Amino acid sequence: MSKLYKKYSNEPWTLWLLICLSRQIKRQSWLKSVHDKIMEKDLGESGIVPNHPEWEYYYHGMGLCLTGPNNEVIDVDFHDEDGLTIDPYFFTTRIFELSEPDIPEARLRHWLPEAELIVLLIRNLQGSLFSPRRSHVFRLNKKYQADWEYLNEIDPLSIEEGNASDREELKKNHKGFQKWLLKELKRRNLRPLSFEAIVKNLSDEKQAHVCLKNLKKIDHKMAAALKILSTNNAAPMKEIVGILKKLNPNKHHPYLAHTVCNFLLNRDSERELCFETLRAFSDKRVVKGYSGNPYDYDLAHLMLKHSPNEGLTLLRRALRSSTPDSVESSAALMAAIDEDWSNQELMQVLNDRSFDENPTNRRYIVSALMNSKNKSVREFGQERMPSSRVREENEIGFTFDEVVEHNLDDSFTMHLEKVKKDLSELNLEEIRAVII
Repeated sequence: MSKLYKKYSNEPWTLWLLICLSRQIKRQSWLKSVHDKIMEKDLGESGIVPNHPEWEYYYHGMGLCLTGPNNEVIDVDFHDEDGLTIDPYFFTTRIFELSEPDIPEARLRHWLPEAELIVLLIRNLQGSLFSPRRSHVFRLNKKYQADWEYLNEIDPLSIEEGNASDREELKKNHKGFQKWLLKELKRRNLRPLSFEAIVKNLSDEKQAHVCLKNLKKIDHKMAAALKILSTNNAAPMKEIVGILKKLNPNKHHPYLAHTVCNFLLNRDSERELCFETLRAFSDKRVVKGYSGNPYDYDLAHLMLKHSPNEGLTLLRRALRSSTPDSVESSAALMAAIDEDWSNQELMQVLNDRSFDENPTNRRYIVSALMNSKNKSVREFGQERMPSSRVREENEIGFTFDEVVEHNLDDSFTMHLEKVKKDLSELNLEEIRAVII
């Protein structure tokens, strides 16, 4: 029996991770052989995998991605000649994208249902089972090569039956998992995303205790705790209102204000104070660490949802934001509405020449107009699309605007899909009444 199997038999979340990683290596080895075949036949940057018509490939940056049946995604950056270096986020993408996961991947998803939990466990094992100790990507330690081979070949049903046949063993494993989560919470410099993933998987009693404890300090962990408490009808409103009153746009990130106000407004609590807070954080035109306000769109949407009159003011500001993503999201929302008033708002941005010196943001506004069902609106936008930059001979590299222009259709289509949920939360009749 494998030493690793024996060592982690009482930590099924770790054991299934090791099994899935050993299976990942086999897939990456196959990807490398596919790469060699593509190079040998001098095929293009994308196409059908040779001899495997059900698989497609495409190259990106320094890597290759294969997609196939069962929504399988095998993605590898070539950090080594054998293609055996694993990117933790490429790995978790494969795990969670599978339509019908095999037993090992299904059990890993059962124990670690958040990508951040898998990455957290991987980081813990770097320097021992994986190397190097501090690196975004990693390799399985060659010292345990026999173990990796054993784990790759093991019959997962034998583990499955062993775990499921003994209720006391199941209870013991779940208790051990809760202890592991609580231990991870104590790590220094724990990322807010990791904090949120851990707390979401704690038992209800422990979850409430941890969340309450983390409402004392205004930071991103507080916001994560608040997001988790948003599903709890017995959330401590007094403490949360206290947070709202302490928020300061000159000190705190607008994400924190958005999270607190969203929580309270969804409970119809402290509406006027929330509106005042949203306005104050929107008025902060340059947030520390950014060239503008990264939450222009989010603040506008939340205000539009609960106070259409004031929301329109913030939305007009977001349409003219110095933050590209806010402009594209706001423009996409207007395009998804595609009514006379929303198209007029977009046209006004161009008419008041807000982006004469910013062709990138101008492209987003034009793209929104060109997605309209109204022919005259599309023509208005088309006539105002910024010209392509004239490139010098033998020029190397591309400007941000050139990259945006090249990917604009796909990017805007993605944003249109993204704002569907946002649009569903708005009361368009109330917004139309304000416009009139």
